[in-house]
Amino acid sequence: MPFTLHPIHNTPSDLTAWANILISANSTLPAHDFRSIYISALWPNPNSPETRATAESQLQALLASLPPGSWVSKAVETASDTPVGIAVWVRRAERVGADVRDGDGGDIREVGGGSYSYAAAIEDSINNNNTPAQPLIAQIDSTTAAHRASLNSRIPGKLLTLRSLAVTPAFQRRGVGSLLIREGTRYADSVGASITLDTTVDGEAVYARHGFVVDGRVEVGIVGVPGLCLVGMRRGPGEGGGGGVGLDST
Repeated sequence: MPFTLHPIHNTPSDLTAWANILISANSTLPAHDFRSIYISALWPNPNSPETRATAESQLQALLASLPPGSWVSKAVETASDTPVGIAVWVRRAERVGADVRDGDGGDIREVGGGSYSYAAAIEDSINNNNTPAQPLIAQIDSTTAAHRASLNSRIPGKLLTLRSLAVTPAFQRRGVGSLLIREGTRYADSVGASITLDTTVDGEAVYARHGFVVDGRVEVGIVGVPGLCLVGMRRGPGEGGGGGVGLDST
C-alpha cells in the first residue's frame, strides 16, 4: 500500500508534521475559502521559526483538549516515510455530572459555566499574545460553533465529527483524502455512529461520494469577503459511498 495511517501522538515529530501539513495544504486553497482565511490569520508568517513553534504549541494544546474517544490520524507515504495528510476526528462525549467535554455534539467543553470551542486552546493563546487577527478568528469560530451546535443537536445517539482534513499539495488527488475519510466512516459504521462535518460549497461533492448529505448552510460574514458560505454535512451509519481519488484537495 502506498500510504498508511498512524495516530498522531504528543511528540515533537508528530506536532511538526501536523503543522507542516496544515500550512502546506493552506497554500493551495482559494483566497475566499474560510479555512484559508482562518489559517492565514492564525499563522501569518508560516515560514518563520517563531510561527512554527507557536503552531506546534497550539496543536499540542488542541490535542490534549480532545474528548475521550477522539483521535488524530496522519497519512504517511510508505516508500519515503513522509507524513502527507491529517484528519481530526472528534467523538461526542457522555455527560458526567456537570462536566460536558463537548456539549455541542462535536467539540464544545463547558468549564465553570463558560463554553469553550474546539479551538479554545488556540484562541486563549491568541488572546494572551494580543494577536491582531484575534477578532477575525473569533468571528469565524463563533459562527462555525453555532452552526455545528444546531446541526449536531438534531442528531441523536453516537456522533463523530470530522473537524479537519488536509493533504499536502504534492500528494493531493492520489487517494490520501479518501483513505483518511474512510477510516472515520468505517469506524462510525462499526459502532453505529453518525458523522458531521463543515466544508465549503466546493467541498460538497467531495464528501457526497462518501455518503454525506447537506444539512444546512450559513454565511460567514467577513468584511471584504462576501458570500463566504459554511456548509454542514452529515452521514448516518452505513450510508455508503465508495469515495474516489479526486477528494484530496480538501
